[in-house]
Amino acid sequence: MNSTWLPFALAFLSGFFALAGSWLTGAQARRRESRDRDARRTERRYEVRNEVYTNLVLQVDAFAITVDRAPALDELASALAGLNRLTVPVAFQSREIAAGPLKELVVLAERLAGPLARSAASNPDRIATVADYAAARAVLLDALSRDLDRYLW
Repeated sequence: MNSTWLPFALAFLSGFFALAGSWLTGAQARRRESRDRDARRTERRYEVRNEVYTNLVLQVDAFAITVDRAPALDELASALAGLNRLTVPVAFQSREIAAGPLKELVVLAERLAGPLARSAASNPDRIATVADYAAARAVLLDALSRDLDRYLW
């Protein structure tokens, strides 16, 4: 009853199952490697955005401090240039933030560094623009925080 084809069939089936098992193991390893690579990429994006946004917020606060000190026009222009310089990396990270809250804040900063720079600290327009700048800063901080929170989940 034992014929010669039975050992060949068993050898073929065992070889087939061994290859199938190694293929499945390799597929799982590739999926795991892909997930790990995506996680590292997401973590790196978060780190880069966090650094860019932190530098921007520091410059926004530095500009506000410069305006409060009522410095010479060249100091104010230098602080505004620093703020404008940091808007470019933010635009690369998030066009929505650059076109929305950041643009509004920069417009207010330009008003403070431009026509209102020579006005007295008690000027109602200057006081209103400083208050608007503080409100725009709060909106910008919320937008930056929401954008960073997207990478945490």
